[in-house]
Amino acid sequence: MAAKELDMWFADRVANVGESFSDNTLYLSYGETGCISPAQYWVPGEFVPLPIQGKYLTNYCINSLPPRELGRSCAERAIKEMYSEEIGICRFHRCWSERTVETLLRRGRGIDLNLDEHCRELLQEIIEYDQKASQYPVFWETKKTRNVIRRYLLEVRNKLPAEDGQLDRWIEKFNNSPEQAAKEYWEETRKGYEEIIKG
Repeated sequence: MAAKELDMWFADRVANVGESFSDNTLYLSYGETGCISPAQYWVPGEFVPLPIQGKYLTNYCINSLPPRELGRSCAERAIKEMYSEEIGICRFHRCWSERTVETLLRRGRGIDLNLDEHCRELLQEIIEYDQKASQYPVFWETKKTRNVIRRYLLEVRNKLPAEDGQLDRWIEKFNNSPEQAAKEYWEETRKGYEEIIKG
């Protein structure tokens, strides 16, 4: 990645300024060596540890879910979003297609398929492959990526009319120890995601 190359080329500048080019770059790590730009929605669901990054196989709605619950929600949404991927139906039609595609397959093609189980198993296999290939998501490498989550929590808090103890607790954690809070947030979302996908 270009930012890491710049960090090496201008190591003296990085040391003098105290901030790397990488820290000012927004991307998701893909294993130990790869990276990918997040999809266009600036919500935590696009930044959680997903086996398939850069797409919409996640919960990309604005919400204030605690990280473990967010991870679970992202996994549940990933399974449903895979319906479109597997059947070839535009994701903009997911509202009606997720409810009817199994019936369409059964009546139109004579295929009796539990898409939920099929897609869950497919995601399990992708996770297993990613882990064997050392390409499973790793913790956010850049300060800018971690700040997206912190900033998002503050923005959501400002828009919520009522008290939200969980959200306030996470904001306080990020204010007190941003790096530690980010690691805990990332890990909690990963655990929630895997709880659903791995069963």
